[in-house]
Amino acid sequence: MPYSLPESRRKVCEIGIQNMTIKYVQPDDSNHRSDKYDEQTITISTEDCIANKEDILKKQSYYYTIRTDRWAFMDAEELAILLKDFESRLYNNLDEIRRYCVDDNTYDRFNGHDYVDLGLPSGTLWATCNVGASSPTDSGLYFAWGETTGYTAAQVGTDKNFTWADYGLGNGSDDAAMTKYNSTDGLTSLQAVDDAASVNMGGDWRMPDVAQLGELLDERYVTHHWVTDYHDSGVNGRKFISKINGNSIFFPAAGDIWHGKLKYVGDYGWIWSKSITSDNTIDARVLYIEPDNAHVNINSSNRFFGFTVRGVLPIADDR
Repeated sequence: MPYSLPESRRKVCEIGIQNMTIKYVQPDDSNHRSDKYDEQTITISTEDCIANKEDILKKQSYYYTIRTDRWAFMDAEELAILLKDFESRLYNNLDEIRRYCVDDNTYDRFNGHDYVDLGLPSGTLWATCNVGASSPTDSGLYFAWGETTGYTAAQVGTDKNFTWADYGLGNGSDDAAMTKYNSTDGLTSLQAVDDAASVNMGGDWRMPDVAQLGELLDERYVTHHWVTDYHDSGVNGRKFISKINGNSIFFPAAGDIWHGKLKYVGDYGWIWSKSITSDNTIDARVLYIEPDNAHVNINSSNRFFGFTVRGVLPIADDR
């Protein structure tokens, strides 16, 4: 049964921890009396951060837990030290906490990855994070189009340069140099074996096609705007908000990589589609984001460039 510590201790526990509720849960053991604290669990829950959103609370709550066997012997100073240490360990997960505390979305999860339903006509469900990312503000991994091994920014220039020379599906800047997805094989969309979302996220996850990216730019269904310092994370990017149900997704301005250099982080971003450019097979289609709304569009880029990837799912009934 959940219960609270005496007021004197509860106040100490709340020092320095903002927008979260600390709950104390006694182990499920009938031999423990409610006035004893010899082995309790401190649970910090984000439920109260999204109060009055009952539909969200029914689907999602987020917890961090620590244990101690010294409750009966701790004074207020010791308890404050314990919680301060716990708060510092929470720091690395603040982006994930903010996702539940600040965003207005209702999240669901498939195959270990969160997604949002924007209520789009196609039924497409969008992942909340890039492939390889731990939060919406994390750039995640960078991929060349049609390659399923991604690279962090730190690996650029050592493990991968993102040039035609190290591109896995071709070695030159013309159709004849493309070993797959060329004018000869007639393939225009990535197969699952070459789809970075499918390989890295599993299940029915896949990269979006041009039509799915286009839905995000369709003013009948979605509005979008540039965000500076998204949720105090220091990350800039573009937020796409459904006009249908109010849910949203955020794309960080992760920049791009080519010839061994990561550029334009915080200013621009490119998100690969699974679709090749129909009239030029050395290029594939991408969603381009920047601060100016008028310039956000779907364009084409050489397949060797290093861009981020965001997974999508078909509507739940189709899975």
